[in-house]
Amino acid sequence: MSFQRKHHNLHRYILFFVLFLGLYGCGGSSSEEVVVVPEPEAPPVVEPPAVKEWWDTETPDFSENPDRPVITLIDNHTLYLPLGGNYQEVGATAIDEQDGDISEQIVITSNLNVNLADDYFVRYSVKDSDDITAIEAVRIIRVMDVYPKKLTKRPVGDSYSHLGYIEHLPANYGENPDQLYPLFIFNHGNGSNAFLSGDDPLKALLLVGRFDGLPQLVNSNNWDKNDSFVALAPQLGHPGQNDPIERIDAFIDFAIATYNIDPERVYVTGWSQGAFMTYYYAQKYPDKVAAIVPVSGGMYLEDMAAEEYCSLESVPIWAFHGADDAVVISQRDIDTIGNLQQNCNNTVLPKITIYQERDHYYIYHGTFDLTHLINGSEDITSDPAYDLYDQDIYTWLLSHSKSRE
Repeated sequence: MSFQRKHHNLHRYILFFVLFLGLYGCGGSSSEEVVVVPEPEAPPVVEPPAVKEWWDTETPDFSENPDRPVITLIDNHTLYLPLGGNYQEVGATAIDEQDGDISEQIVITSNLNVNLADDYFVRYSVKDSDDITAIEAVRIIRVMDVYPKKLTKRPVGDSYSHLGYIEHLPANYGENPDQLYPLFIFNHGNGSNAFLSGDDPLKALLLVGRFDGLPQLVNSNNWDKNDSFVALAPQLGHPGQNDPIERIDAFIDFAIATYNIDPERVYVTGWSQGAFMTYYYAQKYPDKVAAIVPVSGGMYLEDMAAEEYCSLESVPIWAFHGADDAVVISQRDIDTIGNLQQNCNNTVLPKITIYQERDHYYIYHGTFDLTHLINGSEDITSDPAYDLYDQDIYTWLLSHSKSRE
């Protein structure tokens, strides 16, 4: 029962008691005048402010702004430390158009633990006198036992990103400070959304690691054998209530600002819900994507005009689907690729592989660990009416870049 209703009933009881005393109490009679006490107006019910969930944090601003301070790291952006080694902070500079050198105002935060092998962030942030915030700079400290850590969990709050994510860096990442790496984004399925996990951002990332492709591939040594990519698996909060496409875009901006990324080689992939988002992200931001690989997804092109979805014509696409998929039927993907092939002036003709006798689940593993590849280790056949999986997905991705299209 609400406070307002309780309050209202209380006053009804008080009024009844006053009337009772007026009519019958203190030796009075029914002929005596009854004084009716007016019921006071109940106070308004004030709704509590909406609670902003941790997985729906504000999206950082990466837009061009000449008034924004600029932070520059001193020395290399990536440093290697042996387990138990000594880290010496070398700092950064910050220059603002209006305030000049504001390096002394830089705030440095870090979660570095030199006794535990992992990849750590040392973060540098600053605001100018107009309260304009710089894009955060990050130095990565690779604390190594023998080899670098394969996977690092970066929950919401541990980085400048508005999304928590799981990170894999190539073993040689940062050895050459001038080397730029391709970026591989893996968008998870619906069962890994953060709102399903409770209130702990770090535990939430276990959903991404348990159900989806990238973490399992890396841990099982079935990841890209050449270890070519900076690979990130972001965790979305509740895609049905947010603007997931814009939030993915801001995450990619964060990745480019944080890691040594070649912006000409950004590759977006995903399974199920993540495959739909991969399509729609590339459709909205085709100039930022070198190629995409959606698995068990598709688009609702019946709701779009050809001039809308043909923005994808500059994006190489290789889709994968199971013929027996009962969650997202394969026809959704088949129709998507067919419409793109027939109605758009594609730079590279879109491809689709249909696995026979496979359903919605686990085909992303066979796609990315290459066991579904022709002559792979698993006995699986593709529908010959569509494209065969005859080239490993990593070689195919790296054959495309924005500068070559």
